[in-house]
Amino acid sequence: SSSPASSSSPSSLDWKDFRMEHVIGQGSFGLVVSAYKTKGAGAGNYFAVKVTDKHVLADRSYKASNLLWAERNVLAQLDHPAVGRMLATFQTQSNIYMAFDLYSGGSLFYHIHRRTAPEIANTGRLAAGLHGLSDETVRFYGAEVVAGLGYLHQHGIIHRDMKAENVVLDWKGHAKIIDFGCSKDLRGNVDESHERDYRRAHTLCGTLEQLSPELLAAVSRSGAYGKASDWWALGIMLYEMSTATMPFDVNRNERDPAVNERNLRDQLPVAEHQDMPNLFSNDLAELILALLLEDQTKRAGSQRNGSARVKAYSFFSNINFDRIHNTVPPFSPLVTPGECPYIGRKYKAMNVNEVVHEKKFPAKGKKTADPLGKAFAGFDFVNPDIQFLDAQAMEGGADVQVGMGMSGGASGGASKSRSGHGSSPDTVAEVDSWFAGWDLMKVACAN
Repeated sequence: SSSPASSSSPSSLDWKDFRMEHVIGQGSFGLVVSAYKTKGAGAGNYFAVKVTDKHVLADRSYKASNLLWAERNVLAQLDHPAVGRMLATFQTQSNIYMAFDLYSGGSLFYHIHRRTAPEIANTGRLAAGLHGLSDETVRFYGAEVVAGLGYLHQHGIIHRDMKAENVVLDWKGHAKIIDFGCSKDLRGNVDESHERDYRRAHTLCGTLEQLSPELLAAVSRSGAYGKASDWWALGIMLYEMSTATMPFDVNRNERDPAVNERNLRDQLPVAEHQDMPNLFSNDLAELILALLLEDQTKRAGSQRNGSARVKAYSFFSNINFDRIHNTVPPFSPLVTPGECPYIGRKYKAMNVNEVVHEKKFPAKGKKTADPLGKAFAGFDFVNPDIQFLDAQAMEGGADVQVGMGMSGGASGGASKSRSGHGSSPDTVAEVDSWFAGWDLMKVACAN
């Protein structure tokens, strides 16, 4: 069942109750930091806190603010073991804060491309000096993501930015889907029993390497797309998990959706352009090909009861989806409370106090410098779960560790990290100039 969308006591949190410790990632409009709650609800626990500068948002169109509202509104009503948990949103005159569980096990992207642990490596590729994860690992994390996607679609949510950077591991090694800034909320058109696809999304959103042909077509020819685009992105992700490569060549400097669509369709069908039998086991190849079908109406997952049909593929034959989230994962992160070792060097080198600022403002009655006070009225939210966190969870083994809510939060740096709009900024100060790419890509995901 979904978490209540209404706040419980306390009605809001205070940023002064958090001790910001380390920069652990970055997203579209700011940084993600690990933070320790010193007092109040949730005291004694570590969180991942997304910090967004209001002045950066105010300098741009309303669309940027809508992205944060969209993520806040979607996450406030989700409750699933494979979906990252938002615990609170709050604000000051300077910043918007979003607090999440701190998932310290790193992103799938990190484990695929950076330091693949031997126990989860694709041994054939490892022997050749290449990266990639074993079939057993792809199967387990693929299954957890499938369970999460099915839940989202049952609740009328399209994620629209499914990729390895947006799947992170908790301290036990279980996968969590994060970063809902691009998500599309169709809750007014929900058919929970059938996961019906209403195809009412229209805007360009997500990461170029993951975009489906129908999404690109919808943008270039004023059409629409739906949940099938998430299943396409899953096919891309499974391919990448196994081989540490991408199935399609894309031109990241090309901003015309019609050109990108033609380029993608020229590389389809996948079976005619990729040596699938030599790249994958038969069962994994079958699933990837079914997910990367050009015709979205025939693509695995796109039909009624789509997630159940994906779960029925031979690749998942030995997975018990009812117990997957209680199954011992193939990888156990080596973490201590509050530490996030599976991140890139550039984050480790950043000083949180130099990149997260709370500015001083004129006294009440004088002109204030809160440019978005009205735009974010009512934004504050407190998940009732925050009052029941176990401060000794890491040591005691209780399953209440917490997650990053931004892309790249544990991706291991931007040198390989992908974004639909170019490389992400390294500091809050660089976000402003980086916004130009968002305007060009027309990422109006909240509409």
